[in-house]
Amino acid sequence: MGIAEKISGFFEKKPKEVCFKDAEEIVFFELETEEKELEDISSKKFAEIKHLLKSLSQNAVVLENHEIKLDEGNKRFRQIVVTSQKNLVRQLQGLSSRLMPPQKINTKEIQDYSISSIKAITQDLLPYWKNVALTKLLLKDEIKSIGEDLTELSEIFKQLNEKSFSEKIVSNSSLKNGFESFHLKENEKSELTKKVAEKEKRLTEIKNQIEQGKGKGEEKRKSTEYKKLFDLKSKIRIQDNEKSKVISMFNSEIAPVEKILKRMLVLSENTALLDSTEKDVLKAVLSSPESAVVIDPQGTKLKVIFAKAEKLLKEGAISMKEKEEGKKMIALTALLEKDFFSQYFWTLNKIKAERSHIEKEISAMSISSEIAEIESSIYIHGNELLQIKKELESVKKELDDCENNCSSIFKKIEKKFNQLYEKKYKLKS
Repeated sequence: MGIAEKISGFFEKKPKEVCFKDAEEIVFFELETEEKELEDISSKKFAEIKHLLKSLSQNAVVLENHEIKLDEGNKRFRQIVVTSQKNLVRQLQGLSSRLMPPQKINTKEIQDYSISSIKAITQDLLPYWKNVALTKLLLKDEIKSIGEDLTELSEIFKQLNEKSFSEKIVSNSSLKNGFESFHLKENEKSELTKKVAEKEKRLTEIKNQIEQGKGKGEEKRKSTEYKKLFDLKSKIRIQDNEKSKVISMFNSEIAPVEKILKRMLVLSENTALLDSTEKDVLKAVLSSPESAVVIDPQGTKLKVIFAKAEKLLKEGAISMKEKEEGKKMIALTALLEKDFFSQYFWTLNKIKAERSHIEKEISAMSISSEIAEIESSIYIHGNELLQIKKELESVKKELDDCENNCSSIFKKIEKKFNQLYEKKYKLKS
């Protein structure tokens, strides 16, 4: 590197670092300036286009009115030229209406207009250029004027297209869209951040409510009333165990004759062997001994049933093997001698009565409903806690995605801005 180049490089002005907001203002100002210039140029060009279209329309009328005599030369050739003349007039008249400039003058309208106009001249009119060539053979002056107008129009449309799609307009428009997208994402991020804060606040509230509920529950469980409730429920558990033992003993004693009792029940279905109460007692004994106490609290009906069963066995109405019959008879005799009332029915009735008394005492206590209400509240808040956690996780995921999008948009803006304004400005990261 030479000395001159080194000195030039030393004094070369570095691009000015600008913040995001300043970069946005620069882009918007530059774009507005470029678009204003484009609109000013387009306004003048539109006037030229209207003038040329008027000229095209007039020349098309002249062309249409020009009569080609078929008998003054090659008739077949002249007929082809006449056809070409008519086709060209029709195309020029249609083209003139399609190329009329738009009422609104803005960048988007100008861009769309320049694209469609160039297409109309270069592509839509292309198949009819042969008509121009043929017509030119006999109508040289008219075709010359039309050709000049079309050439001039093409050049104007090309200029409009180049200006409306210039690097400054396209790049700054792209940057403007980028800034707008960034702000939309920033607003979305702000809303999601609020949602996260609201969900986290609600989560804390619910946790506090659950902890308060647990604290109230603990206080209730330490109270004298709860101790009493606990003692009463312990008594119920003891009674349940006693009842289970009594029923188990009863079932054990009935088990040896259960087969006979089942056959007896079958026989009684279509006979008068047992009355309705005896049938109910027998069914209860075989299915639910506890319910038999309700039907036959003294055990008198049960004694009658055992006596009838013994008689059926003796008479052979219920037949069994001799050895088995002897065992069943001994079991029935023992059951007939048993004091069911004292040993089973009275005990079960007593347990039932005591349990009923305890349950009434428990139902009169408010502690149970109070604890139940506290536990219900904890359960409801627990479900809400799980739901809020899921919602919070979902919103945080949305927020992460939004932040990533913001970062991605910023990087694209940074790259485009620094490329477009590399000698003047540099966007701070």
